[in-house]
Amino acid sequence: MKKTSFVIIILTIGFLCFFLSDDELFEVKKVNISVNSGLEGNKDYFMVQSSLGEKLVNIKGRNLWSIGLKKATEVAVEDPRIEKIELSRKIPNTIIAKVTAETPLFYFSSKGSLNYVVTMNAKIIDIKKNKNAYIDLPILKGEIFRKNIEKRQFIIEWFNELPAEGLISKDKVSQIEYIKNKGFKIHLNQRPEGILLGEKELNRKTLRAERVLRYLVTKEVNARLVDARYREKVVVKLQEAP
Repeated sequence: MKKTSFVIIILTIGFLCFFLSDDELFEVKKVNISVNSGLEGNKDYFMVQSSLGEKLVNIKGRNLWSIGLKKATEVAVEDPRIEKIELSRKIPNTIIAKVTAETPLFYFSSKGSLNYVVTMNAKIIDIKKNKNAYIDLPILKGEIFRKNIEKRQFIIEWFNELPAEGLISKDKVSQIEYIKNKGFKIHLNQRPEGILLGEKELNRKTLRAERVLRYLVTKEVNARLVDARYREKVVVKLQEAP
């Protein structure tokens, strides 16, 4: 009885191996790629779908079971524009690629050009080849952000904690720069003031600066600078009279 069961198992395994090695039946004919970009309308800003399609084109024509998904995944994630990718097989002839692309958070300005973006994961990615794919992002300005990843991560964390609405909110910030000995300075859409926040406790200082801005708006006064670096006060420098 045991001998008969063993023979059946061996024959079954042999049949499966023969069946799965059928190159004609399991020839890969399609590579389906879907991209989650994290952007409005799921816009494929980095054109990941087309570039990944070019990388995976050599998979077509091969046996579905001969493709090492782990190795193919490792090759794909070498692309800095890709945060994560999951490859799977769909019988009889399809490879499915589910891609999570890096999410652009800022344009990066260095020496006057906007040829890079900074992503949610603090990567700096060259966008010279797809500069026509414009999206509305604030600008991160200064070489310090290229050289110092901790500064990038710090300001990304602060930005992500901003509210969706308000005088100082994600959609109102137009530019962030770092000034030596003064710290972070932000600029807002439709406001003339620069706002100095210093080096630490940016969330608390942002709230104080916003209260001052709200007062200026109420009084219809425009300032040149709102300096919120100090522990107990906010200094407002008004615009000089013409």
